[in-house]
Amino acid sequence: RLGNQVTINMASNHIATSLLSLIEWWLENNMKPSPIEMGKVYKSLIIDSTVGAVSSLSAVAK
Repeated sequence: RLGNQVTINMASNHIATSLLSLIEWWLENNMKPSPIEMGKVYKSLIIDSTVGAVSSLSAVAK
């Protein structure tokens, strides 16, 4: 369990569904921006924000 409210299952579900939505958006927009830029977007929007949210909840729980 991560933090008070966020479970590992919740975080992994969020990452997976967000990634699929981002890929769908990218395909619908003719694969622009480039794959490298999309990797940066993925890291910023999905990974960094999820890690930040989980970390802040963990800090509050301690």
